[in-house]
Amino acid sequence: MRRPAGRATLLESNEGEIMWWAIGFGAFLYVMLLLLFGLGLAQKGRWALFLIGFVFPIVWIVGYFAVGRKPEPAQG
Repeated sequence: MRRPAGRATLLESNEGEIMWWAIGFGAFLYVMLLLLFGLGLAQKGRWALFLIGFVFPIVWIVGYFAVGRKPEPAQG
């Protein structure tokens, strides 16, 4: 004989679903950071920051907005 689903059973069944939604959102966010900021760094020639960003994605954001030094004209 089956028991009717109680409140605790319903909450436990939703926990797994919420976890997968969070993992999916995290993966989507990671891919967006890679496309927007990571590839922008690679295009600017900042390959070291691009590669470090795979482990620490915050490096992509900080490195993308960091202002690079402009070469000064030669004095002559």
